[in-house]
Parts: sequence; C-alpha cells; structure tokens
Amino acid sequence: MTAKNGFRFLVMVLAMAALTACGPREFPMTSKSDEARANLQDALRYMDNYMNRQASESLQKALAADSTFALAYLYGGLLTNNAEKRQQLFERARKEAAEATMAERTLIEAVIAWRSDDHDAALGLLETLRKTFPNDFHVTFTHGRILFDKGEYPAAAQVFEQAVQLDSTTVAGFDWLANAYIRFGEYEKARQFYRKAAEITPEGGNPTLRYYGIAFAELYLGNVDAALAAMEEGIQDYLNRNPNGTPVFVYNSMARINLENGRPEKAMALYEKGYSLVSGSNMSETQKQLWLGRLHHGKARSYAKMGDFRNAWKHARIVKKMLDAGGEQAKRFLPAYHYLLGYIYLEENKPKQALEHLKQADQEDHFIRMLMARAYEALGQADRARKLVAEIVNNPIGGLERALVYNEARSKLAQYAAQ
Repeated sequence: MTAKNGFRFLVMVLAMAALTACGPREFPMTSKSDEARANLQDALRYMDNYMNRQASESLQKALAADSTFALAYLYGGLLTNNAEKRQQLFERARKEAAEATMAERTLIEAVIAWRSDDHDAALGLLETLRKTFPNDFHVTFTHGRILFDKGEYPAAAQVFEQAVQLDSTTVAGFDWLANAYIRFGEYEKARQFYRKAAEITPEGGNPTLRYYGIAFAELYLGNVDAALAAMEEGIQDYLNRNPNGTPVFVYNSMARINLENGRPEKAMALYEKGYSLVSGSNMSETQKQLWLGRLHHGKARSYAKMGDFRNAWKHARIVKKMLDAGGEQAKRFLPAYHYLLGYIYLEENKPKQALEHLKQADQEDHFIRMLMARAYEALGQADRARKLVAEIVNNPIGGLERALVYNEARSKLAQYAAQ
C-alpha cells in the first residue's frame, strides 16, 4: 500500500468508526435522481443473478439520469471484463464520490483495493462498513468475496452464510457460498448450495455453471453417475431456456467424465453428439473449426483408452494438420496438442515419451499434473510423482480438471505417506 493510499485508508477507518456509533442504517446511494437510484437497484438485482446484459442496460439508464452517480460507476467497473475500462470507471467513481457520503467513499476505496489485490486494505474497510451496515446484503457479500479471493475459504463461507440470511433470493449468494465450501472440502454442503442457486435462477438467467458445480461436488464425493446426471439436467435446463442453444461444451465435459472413469465408448458417442450440434448453429466459422479440433482431440484420447492406437494417432495427426493450417493464431493451442500426445504415449505405456510432451502442456492444469505423476511413477521416480499429487491435493483451485483426479491424487498421497 502506498503512503497516499495508507493515509486515505486511515481517514476512512476513523470516519467510519465515528459513524458506527450512530447504529445500523440503510446503505446510502447519493444521487440527485430517484430514477437513477431505482435503475441502480435494478442493476444490482440483475448482477446478483448473473444477468449482466440487463445489469449493464440498467446502469446505463442510471448514468443517463445522473452522470455524477458514483456508485453506478463503481458497479459498472465491477461488471466489465476490460481492465482498462474498469480502471477508468473506478477512477470516475472515486472522483464523483467527493459529493457522496463517507460510507460510499469507503465502499469505493474498498472495492478498488480489492480489485488491485490489496486484500488487507479492502478487508479493513469492509469490516468497518459492516459494523455500520450489518443488514446490507451487498456490503456483506462483498466482504465474503474479498475473503474468498484472499484464500480464506472457511471465513468466506461464514460471511456468505450471513449474506444469504439477509437475502435468500440471489443466485450469487448461494453460488459463492457453494464455491467457498468446495474450496475447503465440504462437498456435500457445496452440492446443496449449488443446487439451491440453480433452483432460484430467474427467467432469463443461465444456471449452467451451477449444474457444473453440482457435478464437481459429486465427482469429489466419488459419485460419477450422479455427476453425469447433474450435467444432463443442466443441458435440459439450458435448452428449456435457450431452445436454439448449442450446449456442445456440456457434452464434451460429460464425455471427459466418462472417458476418465473407464467408459471410452460412451465418451466417443458424447463427443460426436456434442459436435453434431455445431454445424447447423450460428457459431462463427472460427468457432466451428475450434470445436472440430476438440472433436478430433477427444476421439484420439478415446481411441487411446480403448487401446486402438492406430486410430488415436490418426486423429492426433488431423489435429496437427489443423494447427499447421491455422498459422500464428493456432500456436496458442500447441500446449493442448502436446497434452494429447502425452496422453496417447502414456496409454501406450511409453512414459518417457509421454513426459517429453506433457512438460510442454499447461503446467498449472491439475489433470496434466496427474498424467505426469503417472509417468514419473512408471519410471520409478516416486519423489517427483509425490510432489505433483501433493500439489493437486493441496491446491483447491481448479474446475473439472481437479475434480477428475482429486480422489486418485489423495489416494496416491496416502500411499506415499505410508511407505
């Protein structure tokens, strides 16, 4: 924290401490326009339910009604994925907050600190805000998000529990509560709250990632069929809301779950079923080519699991031709190609060749780590294998890749410890 920011932080804390003595109150939204405040409330409700297009429209209406509305700029910054635009909106929020309340200025500084990864400063400000506004959902929820990003998952879960007690109608509240629980191994609770988040997703919302969360929790619990059932349920929910949608990504995930649980024939069928939705879709030609590459990638791995290495290498060669034809832009897919070659070599019981390629794949991917651990173990290098499985077990950040191999990694780590 810079000296300037440190001084600002101290001033905010002292001012908020004075406010705390006045007792709980409703969080202020300083604006010269009732219409702007109403639109900001609408935007927050949309953001709470991951309806970002509608949220953006409401924020634009809020700023059209009041171009000096500091909180509208703040939440606009939280909504955008563009880092440069986010910074501009945050700075505008800070500028316009000169005419707002101390509470609003404190929230703005807390959010800016949070998104600058200064979690300690952000937490200090949020904890002070919560003393004055203990019944405000967004203050409480933001506190939980900062704790989560800092890696304090049990503490984050506790705060998210308080948030959903304040407002039990928000998808984000239950979703992040589930995210926190899955990060520190409370998989049954995670499954429960992902389910709740999916159930309360409003019309116009997309619950697909909640069903993914349910599936991840089931995989951690060792329930492969239940995980697949959750994804199938997610597909149906998605299509009910988007009849012309193309859930190829879900079919690919289901294929991968089957593949890594000894069902390569089912995996092959799901890869093909998913891709069958692509050709008639409104995807761009670039996207269609990407999914065609993923189809060949999946089929190559499926054939390798079946022991049909002739066909596995045939599809690997197709992937290579597609990469060569893609030129400079296709180079970003080279790590995935090396993962494929490493996968096939490992299934062929050629761990040395497998490692040569796996070392060129994504080293932060938990699934790649497990493949490398298997290769090192086959080569008699137990220490290297042990290090990799420990990274999988001890690093909770990871989606399907970690869920697919976590139980194997935990079992292997226990075996190493017993030796």
